[in-house]
Amino acid sequence: MGQKVITGDLNVIGTISQNGKQMPTISGVSEHSSKSSFPSTGNTNVIYIDASTGKIYRWNNSAYVELSAQEEVPTMTELEVRRMFRTLVDITVNITNGTYAGDAQVYTKEAAQVMVTPAFEYKLPDTITLTNATFTYDSTTGGIEIYNVKDAVVITVICEKLPDPETPTLDEDTLTIQEFSGADSYDIYSDGHKVGTVQGE
Repeated sequence: MGQKVITGDLNVIGTISQNGKQMPTISGVSEHSSKSSFPSTGNTNVIYIDASTGKIYRWNNSAYVELSAQEEVPTMTELEVRRMFRTLVDITVNITNGTYAGDAQVYTKEAAQVMVTPAFEYKLPDTITLTNATFTYDSTTGGIEIYNVKDAVVITVICEKLPDPETPTLDEDTLTIQEFSGADSYDIYSDGHKVGTVQGE
């Protein structure tokens, strides 16, 4: 594996603390195939990952120092490093005439999923509203894919009442009565639709 430098998408503001000491702002993560492939002189604002061991280091102006060893925490994955600079936010679903299931929280810049279901005799709306993220919505299944989260997400879904079934109207000109051989009842039809049954005497 060659060098992989991850910058820009972290957008880190502020500092982190190590052993009670304030550390410089982190501006990126640089992953290398091994520690031996790290730059001879590092950058104090970058976290370095040894991909062969998963260990994480920082440059202290003279050498690379393993963070997990200093902080006495388990070795961190790249995702865990990224989440040091992301915020866990809530996903709130305001649904009318329906229910929902799925993720209740998500880290900023990550993805989540929610499924909405209409109540009996209601249907999913053609559109929904969702704040602070990009999303796709399937009005057939109720699936909502959320990504590029910026802050707490609020989803608003208003399920719509299904129309009442049409009641056939009786039209004397199209009214027909069908008698079944051997039966003591008659079916009444209007415009080809059965509208009732009459018992014979």
